[in-house]
Amino acid sequence: TNKLTTQDHPFLRPIKEARIRTLDYEKACEIYNDRLSNIDCWTFVLCGNLPADDVLEELLTKYIGSIPKEGDPGSVKTRDTVTPLLPEFPTQPIVRELAVGIV
Repeated sequence: TNKLTTQDHPFLRPIKEARIRTLDYEKACEIYNDRLSNIDCWTFVLCGNLPADDVLEELLTKYIGSIPKEGDPGSVKTRDTVTPLLPEFPTQPIVRELAVGIV
């Protein structure tokens, strides 16, 4: 069914516990640092019902302005600075019934 509904796209395949346990944290940190540690290369696009300019500027300063630039402490991640999230899998199957009304 998964191949039928997702056309077996690798991003949409279910992740199995065995696969998670083989992840290379050093490689993940290397990719993260290569792609994300230099905020000067990022482009932010804001659209929709945005707040007034003064409120927006305050929010941008708080959230985007606090992202460390390349070379700043905290901008480069290593295995020692990243805490892996260990997945917790249920010990038993979880079954839920869902009833949906027909329109």
